[in-house]
Amino acid sequence: MTIGEKIKYLRKQKGLTQTELSELTGIHQVSITKYEKGKMIPQPDQLQKIVEALNVSPMIFFESENFRLETRGDLMGVLINLCKSKVFVVKGKRDRSSALIPSTVTFEFSPIISKILAADTERKIPINPDEPLLLDFLKWEKQYHNYEKLFKKYSVSKNATEVAALNDLRDIIEKIEIELQCSSAPLR
Repeated sequence: MTIGEKIKYLRKQKGLTQTELSELTGIHQVSITKYEKGKMIPQPDQLQKIVEALNVSPMIFFESENFRLETRGDLMGVLINLCKSKVFVVKGKRDRSSALIPSTVTFEFSPIISKILAADTERKIPINPDEPLLLDFLKWEKQYHNYEKLFKKYSVSKNATEVAALNDLRDIIEKIEIELQCSSAPLR
């Protein structure tokens, strides 16, 4: 199924008209029609509104044929997304700059995932501290960790300067993520 076909199917399953979905999402009804007919593909922010209005997982719209794990950039994207979605947790000792010390780092499934998969919650997967890709991942993790701490502290701030700084930091991290995923070096 295409994204449009999925939107149409889910909309009908929820008993909604295109007009009602348009009202729930704030997306023009003509655009909803074009999505469903495959004449347009929703942008990520529009798709997020549709996901929220239909109360479904965004993974429904994930197209597996676009997924590949052939390059170092592909693997970096998977690691970043698994970490951000809390499927696995990166643990280890941190130095004074809040960077994880590579020799202490392990990946662990989140407790919820471990429970669902009946996985051993004590199972820790150590990383190879000499692998450059993982060292780059840990550099990203440090920035993301710091961003999460600042987000918890300042996300409710009314101070425009603080909010702008937080948004700037988020944009920088997203650019770092893009750069890390650009490597076309094959996995070996």
